[in-house]
Amino acid sequence: MKKVLQTDNTGCGIASVAFLAGKTYNQIKKESIKQKICTPDDYGTSFYDVYKLLTAQNILVVDIQRVNCWLDLKGKIAIVGVHKRKNDSFFRHWVVYKGDKIYDSAPLLKNYPRQDFGRIKPYAFIEINYE
Repeated sequence: MKKVLQTDNTGCGIASVAFLAGKTYNQIKKESIKQKICTPDDYGTSFYDVYKLLTAQNILVVDIQRVNCWLDLKGKIAIVGVHKRKNDSFFRHWVVYKGDKIYDSAPLLKNYPRQDFGRIKPYAFIEINYE
């Protein structure tokens, strides 16, 4: 799978869907604007927005659940909502979990895919059926 980086501050949901769909960030970004999921000024995505983007790409959503730890995701492929630490505060971010690895669209990461599970805490996920 090809690495997809978000080019906007709030484009992590778009980048996660692009990664799974095998498309570019800009392709999914344009589709999200066309479908009125996002606006040209704000690319922030909720669970429902990510769900709509996935189904628009014909990616089957299997389940949506809250999660307490990465072990709860073992063996799944999912877009995961995480709490990520930055400058002593937490913020929400979307990543892809697949094959016990974290595919993160943040452009400043040194290691890709991520395996530093202790630095980010999952709070919920959208499991998909992906071939």
